[in-house]
Amino acid sequence: PIKALLIVGGSPYISYPQPSLWEKVYKQLEFMTVTDRFMVEECKWADVVLPAATHFEIESFLFDNGGISFRKKVIEPVGDAKNDVLIIAKIAQRLGYGHLFPKNEKEILQRAFTDKQDLLQELINSPDGISLENGKRLYRKYAQGLLRKDGLQGFPTPTGKLEIKSSLLAKHGYEALPVYEDPYRKGGNSWGNSTDYPLALTTGARAMSRFNSQYLNFSELTKFHVCPELEINPKDAFPRGIQSGQKVIVRTEAGQLKFTAFVTSDICSGTVHLPHGGGGDYQKGLWKKANVNALISPENRDPISGYIACKAIPCQVEKV
Repeated sequence: PIKALLIVGGSPYISYPQPSLWEKVYKQLEFMTVTDRFMVEECKWADVVLPAATHFEIESFLFDNGGISFRKKVIEPVGDAKNDVLIIAKIAQRLGYGHLFPKNEKEILQRAFTDKQDLLQELINSPDGISLENGKRLYRKYAQGLLRKDGLQGFPTPTGKLEIKSSLLAKHGYEALPVYEDPYRKGGNSWGNSTDYPLALTTGARAMSRFNSQYLNFSELTKFHVCPELEINPKDAFPRGIQSGQKVIVRTEAGQLKFTAFVTSDICSGTVHLPHGGGGDYQKGLWKKANVNALISPENRDPISGYIACKAIPCQVEKV
């Protein structure tokens, strides 16, 4: 069994289905440490919390708009904060593998530009950044043998052709073409029925004032979305007696949560949307109780990638 866990810049409790399961896992570990810039939910169960430095406190580089920029350190790391990579390097050193990791930020950059040390030096001396040449645009690369490792004409597929029907998926026993699956019967499992759960829940739309779970701990930004809202079409809201601003219950086979309704024609009838990223005690206001992953089963997965289903989840919405 897994006895210890190191989490760096992430929160499975917030990001993955069934948060109660993650809480159970954390409580059974013998040791857990969290490395992050902010207090995240996992810090409640961690034995040690290691503060990571922000990009204002380290030297790094950034690819952006066809170029690359060198990011100079603005201030020294506050308190005991350190570069994420150097934190991992220190742990590796204690375990006897320190020789495999960079010793300082200069070495991090040197490793990143192993074959382009001249570019690194030019970058450091260019406060406005460097534009990267994209090279000459080539057409019909497949006809020149530029796509395949063997240098032959064609595409990098088993047949050498541009495949709409995937021979690779077929070889491994999967459908070679996309196939529609009934959302109530995905993966051979039952996820309710259209009578009890007539609506399709989708999650994950982006917002300017937050990104995943980031920034929900800042009241200056949560003021733009004070509470997590369920977006619902008027055709679905009015028959249920639901108006904008009212409290509603969203139910799935996995669980139920309370949200505030936002009636809008911007979403299709038959579909409702909930924001993700909430559910942390260190967040502001009602976001603390809004972990949409409590409504998603970890067993509802894509059969090929194994990724969880965050869309087309059968649900019901009721006025409180």
